[in-house]
Amino acid sequence: MNTNRRLNAKVLLRGLLALVGATAIVACGSSDSPTSPSSSTSTGTATSSSGTNQPVHGTMTARIDGVLWSATTSLTATFNNNLLAVTGADAVTSIAFTISAPGIGTYLIPGAAGAQAGNNALLMITQNATSASWAADFTKGSGTVTLTSLTSTTVSGTFAFTLAPVAGTAATGGRTVTAGAFNINF
Repeated sequence: MNTNRRLNAKVLLRGLLALVGATAIVACGSSDSPTSPSSSTSTGTATSSSGTNQPVHGTMTARIDGVLWSATTSLTATFNNNLLAVTGADAVTSIAFTISAPGIGTYLIPGAAGAQAGNNALLMITQNATSASWAADFTKGSGTVTLTSLTSTTVSGTFAFTLAPVAGTAATGGRTVTAGAFNINF
């Protein structure tokens, strides 16, 4: 039992580190051209499977508690060693997920065992210098990510999450993310 908890903790830590790395890319990404706040196409940087930073173009949309949302200020993706991290943001809200994904298919959050036990999702809303976060990981929440295409140049798919508040943030109550879709060119 303790061995399983240690393994799950290690896998979660790896997933969270990938999520933090993807978030850092969002924060530090450069834009080749400005994007309009009403545009559904975002430009940022991503790390391809070869490990090089390249311009990335794509879309990410979802419904958060039934309200349409789209990534309008940044969109990033990394895919290394079968670990996919995707982050999209507008001026207030960011959605991120990390999954162990060897190819196309449907992946659960949390995953059943092994590397996929660290699959996770995060919703963060920052308003007036106050941050609230909701998550799905091996301790709370649930979700799915379905990859419909995963090549050396493109990743696309759908996602849906049921998220629980993260302790230590301003989050209260649960949140749902439905009808999520992404299409990113590395």
